[in-house]
Amino acid sequence: MHKNRLSFFILLFGFWLVLTQAFNAQHLLTGLIISVFLAWFWGESVQLLPENLPHPKLYLKFLVYLFALLGEIISSNIQVAKILLAGKTKINPKFVVFQPNLATRWGRILLANSITITPGTVTIDVNPDTDQFVVHAISQDLADSVHNSKLIKMIQELETYRGNK
Repeated sequence: MHKNRLSFFILLFGFWLVLTQAFNAQHLLTGLIISVFLAWFWGESVQLLPENLPHPKLYLKFLVYLFALLGEIISSNIQVAKILLAGKTKINPKFVVFQPNLATRWGRILLANSITITPGTVTIDVNPDTDQFVVHAISQDLADSVHNSKLIKMIQELETYRGNK
């Protein structure tokens, strides 16, 4: 199967998964059949797309990133709940300034948004010239976890992925 057809199929099926409200066998099979049919039906047109579309494995790597982000969000929720409910740890706001060495603009945007949607941290500023991030965190633990995050390494890998691994 041509790489563009496979990418088109993955996008269609992913779109179906976003739109469907039930994740049972009937809905998944219907989405799979429709996606396969549309990828086959529009196959000749998809062949006209440029070859430099993202490799289908990149979508899988991005999905892994999303699950890692979900794990970070859950972990931060627990830390913030402990701070607010237990009262043992005082709220000790910190500003963190760091450079994650990201090569692309979309990598910086992805990291900034990932930090902001994680409870207890907010991206205040991103300098596109120096790649410097300024992040506010409500505790020292959250401040330490920002610039030591595994998400930065995952975004760096997404930026450099070429599909030949």
